[in-house]
Amino acid sequence: MTNKVETALDAYLPHIINKVDGFTTMLSSLSANDPLEITQWTMLFSFDIMGLVGLGRDFHGIPTGTLHPAIGALREHMRMLGILSHVPWLLNLLALVPGASGAYAPFFTFCAEQVREKRERMLAENKNKKLRGEMGESMEETRMAVPDIMTWLISAYDDPADPLGVPSRAALDEDSRVVIIAGSETTATTLATVLYFMAKLPKEQRKFQAILDKEIGEDWTYEKAKACSYLDWVITETLRLQPAVRTGAPMETPPEGITVDGVYIPGNVNVLVGPMVIQNDTRYWGDRAGEFDPSRHGDKSSHGAPFMAFGMGRSLLP
Repeated sequence: MTNKVETALDAYLPHIINKVDGFTTMLSSLSANDPLEITQWTMLFSFDIMGLVGLGRDFHGIPTGTLHPAIGALREHMRMLGILSHVPWLLNLLALVPGASGAYAPFFTFCAEQVREKRERMLAENKNKKLRGEMGESMEETRMAVPDIMTWLISAYDDPADPLGVPSRAALDEDSRVVIIAGSETTATTLATVLYFMAKLPKEQRKFQAILDKEIGEDWTYEKAKACSYLDWVITETLRLQPAVRTGAPMETPPEGITVDGVYIPGNVNVLVGPMVIQNDTRYWGDRAGEFDPSRHGDKSSHGAPFMAFGMGRSLLP
Protein backbone atom coordinates (compact mmCIF):
# COMPACT_ATOMS: atom_id res chain seq x y z
CA MET A 1 0.00 0.00 0.00
CA THR A 2 2.84 2.39 0.87
CA ASN A 3 4.41 2.01 -2.57
CA LYS A 4 1.06 2.72 -4.25
CA VAL A 5 0.54 5.87 -2.18
CA GLU A 6 4.07 7.10 -2.94
CA THR A 7 3.53 6.39 -6.66
CA ALA A 8 0.26 8.33 -6.61
CA LEU A 9 1.93 11.29 -4.85
CA ASP A 10 4.68 11.28 -7.48
CA ALA A 11 2.01 11.43 -10.18
CA TYR A 12 0.42 14.51 -8.58
CA LEU A 13 3.68 16.45 -8.37
CA PRO A 14 3.77 17.82 -11.95
CA HIS A 15 0.33 19.40 -11.41
CA ILE A 16 1.40 20.92 -8.09
CA ILE A 17 4.72 22.22 -9.44
CA ASN A 18 2.96 23.82 -12.41
CA LYS A 19 0.50 25.63 -10.14
CA VAL A 20 3.22 26.71 -7.69
CA ASP A 21 5.21 28.18 -10.57
CA GLY A 22 2.10 30.01 -11.81
CA PHE A 23 1.35 31.34 -8.33
CA THR A 24 4.89 32.62 -7.72
CA THR A 25 5.08 34.11 -11.22
CA MET A 26 1.86 36.02 -10.54
CA LEU A 27 3.22 37.36 -7.23
CA SER A 28 6.57 38.39 -8.74
CA SER A 29 4.84 40.29 -11.55
CA LEU A 30 3.20 42.69 -9.11
CA SER A 31 4.66 46.01 -8.08
CA ALA A 32 6.01 46.13 -4.53
CA ASN A 33 3.71 49.10 -3.90
CA ASP A 34 0.52 47.42 -5.13
CA PRO A 35 -1.85 46.16 -2.41
CA LEU A 36 -2.79 42.50 -2.73
CA GLU A 37 -5.68 40.57 -1.21
CA ILE A 38 -3.59 37.48 -0.57
CA THR A 39 -6.47 35.41 0.82
CA GLN A 40 -8.18 35.57 -2.59
CA TRP A 41 -5.07 34.35 -4.40
CA THR A 42 -4.24 31.56 -1.96
CA MET A 43 -7.83 30.38 -2.37
CA LEU A 44 -7.49 30.37 -6.16
CA PHE A 45 -4.17 28.55 -5.84
CA SER A 46 -5.46 25.82 -3.51
CA PHE A 47 -8.69 25.22 -5.46
CA ASP A 48 -6.70 24.96 -8.71
CA ILE A 49 -4.45 22.29 -7.20
CA MET A 50 -7.29 20.30 -5.64
CA GLY A 51 -9.27 20.52 -8.87
CA LEU A 52 -6.40 18.84 -10.69
CA VAL A 53 -5.33 16.43 -7.96
CA GLY A 54 -8.87 15.61 -6.86
CA LEU A 55 -10.92 15.62 -10.07
CA GLY A 56 -8.40 15.90 -12.88
CA ARG A 57 -10.05 19.24 -13.68
CA ASP A 58 -8.26 22.60 -13.83
CA PHE A 59 -10.33 25.50 -12.46
CA HIS A 60 -7.91 28.05 -14.06
CA GLY A 61 -8.18 30.34 -11.05
CA ILE A 62 -4.58 31.60 -11.03
CA PRO A 63 -4.36 32.61 -14.72
CA THR A 64 -7.85 34.21 -14.77
CA GLY A 65 -7.92 35.63 -11.25
CA THR A 66 -11.47 34.34 -10.70
CA LEU A 67 -13.04 31.40 -8.89
CA HIS A 68 -15.04 28.82 -10.80
CA PRO A 69 -18.76 29.83 -10.45
CA ALA A 70 -19.60 26.67 -8.49
CA ILE A 71 -16.72 27.28 -6.06
CA GLY A 72 -17.53 30.99 -5.77
CA ALA A 73 -21.12 30.29 -4.72
CA LEU A 74 -19.93 27.77 -2.16
CA ARG A 75 -17.44 30.23 -0.63
CA GLU A 76 -20.10 32.90 -0.22
CA HIS A 77 -22.34 30.40 1.58
CA MET A 78 -19.50 29.38 3.91
CA ARG A 79 -19.54 32.86 5.44
CA MET A 80 -22.78 31.86 7.14
CA LEU A 81 -21.20 28.59 8.28
CA GLY A 82 -18.44 30.53 10.00
CA ILE A 83 -21.07 32.33 12.09
CA LEU A 84 -23.50 29.48 12.73
CA SER A 85 -21.27 26.39 12.87
CA HIS A 86 -21.27 26.49 16.69
CA VAL A 87 -25.06 26.02 16.64
CA PRO A 88 -25.36 22.69 14.79
CA TRP A 89 -29.08 22.27 15.42
CA LEU A 90 -29.74 25.61 13.69
CA LEU A 91 -27.78 24.53 10.62
CA ASN A 92 -29.78 21.30 10.48
CA LEU A 93 -32.99 23.33 10.70
CA LEU A 94 -31.92 25.71 7.94
CA ALA A 95 -31.05 22.76 5.70
CA LEU A 96 -34.74 21.81 5.75
CA VAL A 97 -35.89 25.27 4.67
CA PRO A 98 -36.49 25.40 0.87
CA GLY A 99 -33.84 27.56 -0.77
CA ALA A 100 -31.83 28.10 2.41
CA SER A 101 -29.01 25.90 1.15
CA GLY A 102 -29.34 27.01 -2.46
CA ALA A 103 -25.76 28.23 -2.69
CA TYR A 104 -24.57 24.66 -2.27
CA ALA A 105 -26.54 23.45 -5.28
CA PRO A 106 -24.13 24.59 -8.07
CA PHE A 107 -21.16 23.03 -6.27
CA PHE A 108 -23.00 19.77 -5.51
CA THR A 109 -24.19 19.54 -9.12
CA PHE A 110 -20.74 20.30 -10.49
CA CYS A 111 -19.03 17.60 -8.40
CA ALA A 112 -21.72 15.01 -9.24
CA GLU A 113 -21.34 15.75 -12.97
CA GLN A 114 -17.57 15.42 -12.75
CA VAL A 115 -17.90 12.01 -11.06
CA ARG A 116 -20.48 10.83 -13.62
CA GLU A 117 -18.42 11.94 -16.63
CA LYS A 118 -15.19 10.48 -15.24
CA ARG A 119 -16.84 7.18 -14.35
CA GLU A 120 -18.43 6.89 -17.79
CA ARG A 121 -15.04 7.47 -19.46
CA MET A 122 -13.35 4.91 -17.22
CA LEU A 123 -16.04 2.28 -17.86
CA ALA A 124 -15.84 2.92 -21.60
CA GLU A 125 -12.04 2.59 -21.58
CA ASN A 126 -12.21 -0.67 -19.62
CA LYS A 127 -14.88 -2.01 -21.99
CA ASN A 128 -12.72 -1.21 -25.02
CA LYS A 129 -9.71 -2.90 -23.41
CA LYS A 130 -11.79 -5.98 -22.70
CA LEU A 131 -12.97 -6.14 -26.32
CA ARG A 132 -9.35 -5.90 -27.49
CA GLY A 133 -8.26 -8.55 -25.01
CA GLU A 134 -6.10 -6.07 -23.11
CA MET A 135 -7.91 -6.11 -19.78
CA GLY A 136 -5.09 -7.45 -17.61
CA GLU A 137 -4.59 -5.12 -14.64
CA SER A 138 -7.18 -2.71 -16.03
CA MET A 139 -8.25 -1.14 -12.74
CA GLU A 140 -4.67 -0.46 -11.69
CA GLU A 141 -3.77 0.81 -15.16
CA THR A 142 -6.77 3.14 -15.22
CA ARG A 143 -5.87 4.51 -11.80
CA MET A 144 -2.36 5.42 -12.83
CA ALA A 145 -3.25 6.62 -16.35
CA VAL A 146 -5.15 9.57 -14.90
CA PRO A 147 -3.40 10.60 -11.67
CA ASP A 148 -6.21 12.10 -9.60
CA ILE A 149 -7.87 11.03 -6.38
CA MET A 150 -11.35 10.44 -7.81
CA THR A 151 -9.97 7.98 -10.35
CA TRP A 152 -8.81 5.81 -7.45
CA LEU A 153 -12.10 6.19 -5.59
CA ILE A 154 -14.25 5.42 -8.64
CA SER A 155 -12.24 2.35 -9.60
CA ALA A 156 -12.53 1.07 -6.00
CA TYR A 157 -16.29 1.70 -6.09
CA ASP A 158 -16.66 -0.27 -9.34
CA ASP A 159 -14.50 -3.15 -8.13
CA PRO A 160 -16.58 -5.46 -5.86
CA ALA A 161 -13.39 -7.06 -4.54
CA ASP A 162 -11.93 -3.75 -3.36
CA PRO A 163 -12.64 -3.26 0.38
CA LEU A 164 -11.97 0.49 0.05
CA GLY A 165 -14.92 1.08 -2.27
CA VAL A 166 -17.73 3.27 -0.89
CA PRO A 167 -21.22 1.68 -0.59
CA SER A 168 -23.24 3.98 -2.87
CA ARG A 169 -23.10 6.50 -5.67
CA ALA A 170 -24.26 9.20 -3.24
CA ALA A 171 -21.25 8.42 -1.05
CA LEU A 172 -18.99 8.70 -4.10
CA ASP A 173 -20.41 12.15 -4.88
CA GLU A 174 -19.88 13.15 -1.24
CA ASP A 175 -16.24 12.03 -1.47
CA SER A 176 -15.71 14.31 -4.47
CA ARG A 177 -16.99 17.29 -2.48
CA VAL A 178 -14.84 16.44 0.54
CA VAL A 179 -11.74 16.14 -1.67
CA ILE A 180 -12.22 19.66 -3.02
CA ILE A 181 -13.31 21.45 0.17
CA ALA A 182 -11.12 19.74 2.77
CA GLY A 183 -8.00 19.95 0.64
CA SER A 184 -8.38 23.59 -0.35
CA GLU A 185 -9.90 25.74 2.43
CA THR A 186 -7.40 24.76 5.15
CA THR A 187 -4.44 25.00 2.76
CA ALA A 188 -5.47 28.43 1.50
CA THR A 189 -6.06 29.78 5.01
CA THR A 190 -2.74 28.45 6.34
CA LEU A 191 -0.74 29.72 3.35
CA ALA A 192 -2.29 33.19 3.67
CA THR A 193 -1.43 33.24 7.37
CA VAL A 194 2.18 32.18 6.71
CA LEU A 195 2.51 35.08 4.25
CA TYR A 196 0.92 37.41 6.81
CA PHE A 197 3.53 36.52 9.42
CA MET A 198 6.34 36.89 6.87
CA ALA A 199 5.09 40.37 5.90
CA LYS A 200 4.61 41.38 9.55
CA LEU A 201 8.02 40.08 10.70
CA PRO A 202 10.73 41.11 8.18
CA LYS A 203 13.51 39.63 10.32
CA GLU A 204 11.80 36.25 10.36
CA GLN A 205 11.14 36.56 6.64
CA ARG A 206 14.85 37.10 5.89
CA LYS A 207 15.81 34.18 8.11
CA PHE A 208 13.26 31.90 6.44
CA GLN A 209 14.33 33.00 2.95
CA ALA A 210 18.00 32.33 3.72
CA ILE A 211 17.18 28.81 4.92
CA LEU A 212 15.03 28.08 1.85
CA ASP A 213 17.78 29.37 -0.47
CA LYS A 214 20.34 27.16 1.21
CA GLU A 215 18.37 23.94 1.65
CA ILE A 216 16.01 24.04 -1.35
CA GLY A 217 17.24 26.61 -3.87
CA GLU A 218 15.40 27.69 -7.02
CA ASP A 219 14.87 24.17 -8.40
CA TRP A 220 12.64 22.91 -5.62
CA THR A 221 11.38 19.37 -5.31
CA TYR A 222 9.06 17.67 -2.86
CA GLU A 223 11.96 15.68 -1.43
CA LYS A 224 13.93 18.87 -0.73
CA ALA A 225 10.92 20.55 0.85
CA LYS A 226 10.17 17.49 2.98
CA ALA A 227 13.76 17.45 4.26
CA CYS A 228 13.68 21.15 5.29
CA SER A 229 12.88 21.09 9.01
CA TYR A 230 12.48 24.84 9.32
CA LEU A 231 9.79 24.87 6.63
CA ASP A 232 7.86 22.33 8.66
CA TRP A 233 8.37 24.44 11.81
CA VAL A 234 7.00 27.56 10.07
CA ILE A 235 3.85 25.71 9.03
CA THR A 236 3.43 24.15 12.48
CA GLU A 237 3.94 27.49 14.26
CA THR A 238 1.40 29.14 11.96
CA LEU A 239 -1.14 26.40 12.73
CA ARG A 240 -0.38 26.75 16.43
CA LEU A 241 -1.09 30.49 16.56
CA GLN A 242 -3.82 30.60 13.91
CA PRO A 243 -5.25 27.09 13.32
CA ALA A 244 -7.23 26.79 10.09
CA VAL A 245 -10.05 25.08 12.02
CA ARG A 246 -10.35 27.31 15.07
CA THR A 247 -13.32 25.93 16.96
CA GLY A 248 -12.71 22.20 16.67
CA ALA A 249 -15.44 19.67 15.96
CA PRO A 250 -18.52 19.67 18.22
CA MET A 251 -18.83 16.59 20.43
CA GLU A 252 -21.65 15.40 22.66
CA THR A 253 -21.14 14.52 26.30
CA PRO A 254 -22.25 11.05 27.44
CA PRO A 255 -25.77 10.72 28.91
CA GLU A 256 -24.42 10.53 32.47
CA GLY A 257 -22.41 13.74 32.00
CA ILE A 258 -18.69 14.27 32.46
CA THR A 259 -16.39 16.11 34.85
CA VAL A 260 -13.48 18.03 33.32
CA ASP A 261 -10.92 19.65 35.61
CA GLY A 262 -13.44 19.70 38.46
CA VAL A 263 -16.26 21.16 36.36
CA TYR A 264 -19.33 18.98 35.80
CA ILE A 265 -20.90 19.14 32.32
CA PRO A 266 -24.40 17.62 32.00
CA GLY A 267 -25.11 14.78 29.60
CA ASN A 268 -26.15 15.16 25.96
CA VAL A 269 -24.59 18.63 25.68
CA ASN A 270 -22.60 19.83 22.67
CA VAL A 271 -19.10 20.92 23.64
CA LEU A 272 -16.22 22.38 21.66
CA VAL A 273 -12.53 22.16 22.48
CA GLY A 274 -10.92 25.30 21.04
CA PRO A 275 -7.43 24.52 19.68
CA MET A 276 -6.57 28.21 19.31
CA VAL A 277 -7.04 28.83 23.05
CA ILE A 278 -5.09 25.77 24.13
CA GLN A 279 -2.26 26.32 21.67
CA ASN A 280 -1.77 29.90 22.90
CA ASP A 281 -1.85 28.95 26.59
CA THR A 282 1.28 30.05 28.47
CA ARG A 283 0.98 27.03 30.77
CA TYR A 284 2.01 24.82 27.87
CA TRP A 285 3.92 27.11 25.53
CA GLY A 286 5.70 29.46 27.94
CA ASP A 287 5.61 33.22 28.47
CA ARG A 288 6.18 33.84 24.73
CA ALA A 289 3.24 31.69 23.68
CA GLY A 290 1.71 34.54 21.67
CA GLU A 291 4.84 35.21 19.62
CA PHE A 292 5.60 33.70 16.22
CA ASP A 293 8.75 31.62 16.74
CA PRO A 294 9.14 28.58 14.46
CA SER A 295 12.40 27.55 16.14
CA ARG A 296 10.45 26.58 19.28
CA HIS A 297 9.46 23.38 17.48
CA GLY A 298 13.08 22.30 17.30
CA ASP A 299 13.43 22.88 21.05
CA LYS A 300 12.77 19.76 23.09
CA SER A 301 11.22 21.87 25.85
CA SER A 302 8.10 22.33 23.68
CA HIS A 303 7.75 18.63 22.90
CA GLY A 304 4.62 17.22 24.46
CA ALA A 305 2.82 20.59 24.53
CA PRO A 306 -0.75 20.23 23.23
CA PHE A 307 -1.06 20.74 19.48
CA MET A 308 -4.41 19.91 17.94
CA ALA A 309 -4.76 22.08 14.85
CA PHE A 310 -6.41 19.16 13.04
CA GLY A 311 -7.96 17.41 16.01
CA MET A 312 -6.78 14.65 18.31
CA GLY A 313 -7.54 10.99 18.95
CA ARG A 314 -10.39 9.57 16.89
CA SER A 315 -11.13 13.06 15.53
CA LEU A 316 -7.61 13.52 14.15
CA LEU A 317 -7.59 14.38 10.45
CA PRO A 318 -4.97 12.36 8.51
